[in-house]
This record gives sequence, structure tokens and C-alpha cells, in this order.
Amino acid sequence: MKMFSALCVVVSLLFAPGQGSASDVGSTESRYPTADEAFYVLACVQLNGQDADGLQKCSCAINSIEGQLSYKEYFDAVLVFSMRQAGGQRAGVFRDAVSMREIADRFISAQTRANRECFGRDLSRK
Repeated sequence: MKMFSALCVVVSLLFAPGQGSASDVGSTESRYPTADEAFYVLACVQLNGQDADGLQKCSCAINSIEGQLSYKEYFDAVLVFSMRQAGGQRAGVFRDAVSMREIADRFISAQTRANRECFGRDLSRK
């Protein structure tokens, strides 16, 4: 459940005004925009120890996710999780549609691998 909470924080931060632009989504670069990386790390550190060790592990996690998902895949997952928070019928589309579940599942899989690699455990199963 901790992973889902971290993802909710990341989603809300990523959609704050002034973050990532539409032109970033189609980028072929391997690096995510610095602001997106920083927001992920800040949210992760808040939930996983606000110390140097937490910072190191969270930085490792975003780098691991970055190695597994293109920025478009990451951005799409953030959008899906964000829209699921809206509630109602609109949120149902993002929960129930097969394509949306596949997007979410790819991110969850990448997050799980990152947790094992960087934290030595699966944070979603605490």
C-alpha cells in the first residue's frame, strides 16, 4: 500500500503547474525531464526515510524505472493513476479498460523491480 501512496504523491506533483510539457512526452531521449525525476525522488524520500540512505535508494529507483520505461510510458502511467483518483464513471474508464490496466501494470512491474533492486524488497507487499 505504501507504493500506491507514493505513486499518488508523485502523480499529484507531476501534474502541478509548470511541470513536464507535451513536447517532453514524445521525446526520444533516455532521460526523463529533471523536474519529473526530482518530484518522484522527493515523494519517495518522504515515504521511505528522509535521510541520505532514503535519497540514495529513491534516486536508484527512478533510474531503474527510467531504464525500464520510456518517458511516454511513464507519463501515460502517471496520467492513468491520476485519472483513477478522479472518481465516478470517468475514473472507471481508467480502471476498467484493458489498455489502461496494461499501462498501469507495466508501471507497477517496473516499480516492483526497482524496489527489489534499490530497496532490497517489494515495498508494495509490506
